[in-house]
Amino acid sequence: IGRDPPVHVWDPITMQTSSILKGQHSRGISAVAFSNNGKWLASVGLDDYRTIVIWDWKKGEKLGSQRFFLYCFYI
Repeated sequence: IGRDPPVHVWDPITMQTSSILKGQHSRGISAVAFSNNGKWLASVGLDDYRTIVIWDWKKGEKLGSQRFFLYCFYI
């Protein structure tokens, strides 16, 4: 929560940071989910539009984003 909150991805065995994804959410992040193949990560922001961002988390790159109307999008 806060301004420009990042998503931290870490290795569950070593507890080392694998990636930090930032610069796309403005207030906080309400949910994250990995794709079935583990290649992409989706994050949902707490902004007024519940913006969803799709990341290539290993490269730390945003692949795309979409804004939704409040209360119309749930994971």
